[in-house]
Amino acid sequence: MTERNYIHKFKLPNKLEYDTVFEIQSGGHYACDKSFYENNYYKSGYYLIYAESGMGYFEIPEGKFSVPPHTMFWLDLSRPYKYYSDRNDPWIIHWILFDGGISKFFSNRMQAMEKWEFTLKEQDKLYTIFMKTLEQYLAQPQGELTQIRLHQDLTELLCTILLEAGSLSVAQEAIYPDPIRQIVAYVEQNYFQKITLDDLAQLTYLNKYYMARLFKQHTGLAPCEFINRFRLEYSRQMLLSEDLEIEQVALNLGFHSHSYFTRCFKREYGMTPKEYISRSKLDRKPTE
Repeated sequence: MTERNYIHKFKLPNKLEYDTVFEIQSGGHYACDKSFYENNYYKSGYYLIYAESGMGYFEIPEGKFSVPPHTMFWLDLSRPYKYYSDRNDPWIIHWILFDGGISKFFSNRMQAMEKWEFTLKEQDKLYTIFMKTLEQYLAQPQGELTQIRLHQDLTELLCTILLEAGSLSVAQEAIYPDPIRQIVAYVEQNYFQKITLDDLAQLTYLNKYYMARLFKQHTGLAPCEFINRFRLEYSRQMLLSEDLEIEQVALNLGFHSHSYFTRCFKREYGMTPKEYISRSKLDRKPTE
């Protein structure tokens, strides 16, 4: 990626605009150095930050979170926060700072779901919308029409996040057909066991090939991809919080071998479980 370190800002809206229209206040791309660190610099607004590569961390009242490559996280800047790069493997990040409109509603809903970060791939719909919104913001001149277009883009982006934030617990979402909700509920309860397409087909009383197509149509993931992503998301917590060997974590989560778990983990996060543990346990908290 060509390094582009810049911020682009519009004037703040008046009270009427603030109450009705989303406002992107800044955005850009940044290749962080090893000293990159932000601690309550802004006192209002909301960040969406996507880590393209490298390793970093953010801290909020709910705890400290590791951010490996291909991870997006969000911050409510009215609450205590800090985020910073790993000194040995700094981030390349893309960000949008926004406010106004129903931003508070977005924040409340995400907090209620306890969803602070999520993994994205470049082919994911959410990644495409995020990058499109950011690039349009950076490319367009200031003006009323630009503001309306960006309001439309940001509305689509945040609504997509709200709809997809529960992708690991979509059984609670009434917008999904019963077979999809049955499958997700089954995975949540049985992720530590071997799960086959035949198992899911028997569960839903559907042909397994039709069931697989239906699941991907509604979630964007094949059933096996969804199962692995669910297990891998959970493995990040276990690797840091449980007194378990990596092999035991793999077996506890239903992976048939340590080596297969390691391959899946590296493909998803760009590093091995061992590297993830080492980086996450390093105390990279800067001296304030």
